[in-house]
Amino acid sequence: MGSYLLKREHTIIDCNFNIPANGITGLFGPSGAGKTSLLRCIAGLERPSKGQLFINDLCWQDSHAGIFIPTHKRQLSYVFQDPHLFTHFSVKKNLMYGYRRNKNNKRYIKIEDVINWMCLEALLDRNIHSLSGGEKQRVAIARALLCNPMLLLMDEPVSALDLDSKNEVLSCLENLQQDVSIPILYVTHSQQELAQLADHILLMDDGEIHASAPAEEILTQLSSASVKNNAPSIVMAKLVKQDPTYPLSYLSFAGGDIAIPLIKNTIGDTVSLKVYAKDVTLFLAKPPRSSVLNTYQASIASIEKESDRVQLNLNGILLNAFVTRKAIDALNLHQGMKIYVQIKFTSI
Repeated sequence: MGSYLLKREHTIIDCNFNIPANGITGLFGPSGAGKTSLLRCIAGLERPSKGQLFINDLCWQDSHAGIFIPTHKRQLSYVFQDPHLFTHFSVKKNLMYGYRRNKNNKRYIKIEDVINWMCLEALLDRNIHSLSGGEKQRVAIARALLCNPMLLLMDEPVSALDLDSKNEVLSCLENLQQDVSIPILYVTHSQQELAQLADHILLMDDGEIHASAPAEEILTQLSSASVKNNAPSIVMAKLVKQDPTYPLSYLSFAGGDIAIPLIKNTIGDTVSLKVYAKDVTLFLAKPPRSSVLNTYQASIASIEKESDRVQLNLNGILLNAFVTRKAIDALNLHQGMKIYVQIKFTSI
């Protein structure tokens, strides 16, 4: 998708990157890694000495060819930490401002869909001053979508919110992950946000992209310290059966079948399961029948005693488990060993 060389007094960006044509790509790294500077380059707010940027087959920047499309002519939207809403407008008028900004007759996103995704139906006639921080940010994201962008940039959009407001916005953003067919580049330094939202992840530090891969691969491979903080492994699964009687949903993934609390998705949908390290239990022999529905055979891919981490391989799916050093020694766990695994709880 792009490459940049940007040098400022305290900033150097030198990176190449590609992101999928749709879904949410998380741009992850510590403070000062260059994430916001990279977004500003993509938006055309910074003009690096060297740079190329292509959206599909459309060139927005090519320093070799002397091409630089200014920000206002790039069909993109940018969501900041501050919602930047028009306070003299109602929610509906703020949305219509974004809607009317679209100069392209072809619309990719419908206004009724955006209102539904961002849960705004009850807010349309409200004054901006009467909204909570989370409600304002949901309106800002909706307005950005209604500009009909080919690319949506989001720079830590929930970092300034309290926990309840943050969870509101993240829940709405999960709708975008499933339903919006444009690329979304989402800046964060929160592994929890990555696990909840991202389909793909770019790891950035010191102005460089150090890794680019599907979210489940990078989240599972993140540092052992993340396991201590209970960062989840990501498993992609397909919904195969609904059982409202109990109520349970049954999904299929490379490691087998899995039962979870009933979800509203449609049969055939692919969903992202977050499996937390603390909810994975190891057994040397096949465990007897119990209240835990999800049992699998696996092999041990790696052991890190210093971090109480055991990484498991379920038919190519990597899964983290939190196991104390005492248990590792008592069970004589070692790399390549065949064991049984029970997953106590998963969340979507």
